Amino acid sequence: MARPSSRHTSLQQVLERAIGAHQQGRLGEAERLYSEILAAEPEHFDAQHLLGIVRHQQGRGTEALELIGAALKAKPDSAQALSNQGLVLYELRRYDEALASFERALALRPDLLEARNNRGNALQPPWYSAWVLLPGAFVLAGAAAMCIIGALVQLAVIDTAMWVLLVTGVPLWSGGLLYLRRASR
Repeated sequence: MARPSSRHTSLQQVLERAIGAHQQGRLGEAERLYSEILAAEPEHFDAQHLLGIVRHQQGRGTEALELIGAALKAKPDSAQALSNQGLVLYELRRYDEALASFERALALRPDLLEARNNRGNALQPPWYSAWVLLPGAFVLAGAAAMCIIGALVQLAVIDTAMWVLLVTGVPLWSGGLLYLRRASR
């Protein structure tokens, strides 16, 4: 049985220390250790991938995407790396690319719950987008209330108010939907 080289063993030990620091939230130390590995072996898959995750956690999405992309060139069938790439793409608001990345990860590993959950997030607009629809929703709810009241009480004022609310609410609602469509691209 062949013994692994001392260089490989040394890099493995550094990788284990880096992962430990990373898991304990010591991102600076993890970053330094992953970079040390990459200085010795520039195409080290785990170091590229995990340093990409550190960069993402530091809010450096573009750098994270480059590192994870480089790791995927070496190992394109890594479902975990594809899932993490999708997460970074999602944070960069590149929703279609994120969705494609999650789907590739799930094609490789259908049991990867993280990718499945993140894919679900990529399929719907971000949570804050719902606020865009509220003005139109409230106006249309007012129109619905006027319809109900109009059915109970026959007053010309009710019919007029209902139509004013409908004419105002529909453009607000559709404007919100158009905004969401543009924002999700």
